[in-house]
Amino acid sequence: MAVFSQQSHLRSSVVQRDTYRTAQDPQRSLNSRIPVTGSAESPVCYKDFIRASFSLKLTRILYNMALIKLSQNHRASICSTRSAKMATNDNCSSSRTDLLDKKIPRPRSLVLHSYFRSSCAWRVRIALESKGLKYTYREVNIREDIPEGKQQHTDEFRALNPLSQVPVLQVYESGELVANLTQSMAIMEYIDESFSGVNLLPKDLLQRAQCRALCQLIVSGIQPIQNLGTLNKLEPDQRQEWARYFINKGFEALERMLSDRVFVTGCCISEQVTLADFCLVPQVYNARRFGVDMSRFPKIVAVDAHLATLEAFIRAHPSRQPDCPESFRKV
Repeated sequence: MAVFSQQSHLRSSVVQRDTYRTAQDPQRSLNSRIPVTGSAESPVCYKDFIRASFSLKLTRILYNMALIKLSQNHRASICSTRSAKMATNDNCSSSRTDLLDKKIPRPRSLVLHSYFRSSCAWRVRIALESKGLKYTYREVNIREDIPEGKQQHTDEFRALNPLSQVPVLQVYESGELVANLTQSMAIMEYIDESFSGVNLLPKDLLQRAQCRALCQLIVSGIQPIQNLGTLNKLEPDQRQEWARYFINKGFEALERMLSDRVFVTGCCISEQVTLADFCLVPQVYNARRFGVDMSRFPKIVAVDAHLATLEAFIRAHPSRQPDCPESFRKV
């Protein structure tokens, strides 16, 4: 009992002394109250320090958790406000756009600068006819061997296409010229994406890539090598042989790329006509002009025969164009 009483007395003395010190110096840290190991204060001060440290750490944890929660709520509130503003702005913009569209109609008109027998212009005519679009036809005589030719080299036409090539598709909106489009592939894709009607490119991405591959084989690998501008650089007696060689080379690759299904579908890619068919038909026409033996390419012949029966292809044929001479109408 005496020992217990002595320990209680010591503990009470220490607490009183610490209370007095804290009152005298409020800024005293807990660390300054840690006694030297082995002193009589050790049993009491270490317990107080551990208890206070745990309480301080717990307070800090709870405080940090509260800050995090507050920050999350604040961010969520900001995001919600921003989303609401964006939705309001979108609705307002959409309403304004709809109102403008109703008040200010934008009729679109098209003018095609073409030469009746140009393969590139022919493709574009097929695309326009397939979509059922009305357009104005402007003749550009690109022949180099006649006085009335070479119209592609005039300053007026070069202002439309600095490369001096047909076709050029002029796009007007509300009577105002907005674009001079060049390059047949770019023009055909613009027509497909800008106007309703039959799709000129397959929806399936794989078939779309295959369609573009066939197009590029013709428009990049065959037609430029035998077009009028290239042939004019050769001697007259070399032109037929030159053209036949490169058309045969390209058609050999094209024949292998076409599926056997073309004998059933009648089209290059699927049952529906695509840009690949638009590129094929003018090239077959040129092949026959230059005396290519088409019996070597049964798939190509089958597709061409089927497409020749379609109304859009008939209307786009060179013999139906206003600048086609009478002597060419049976060619």
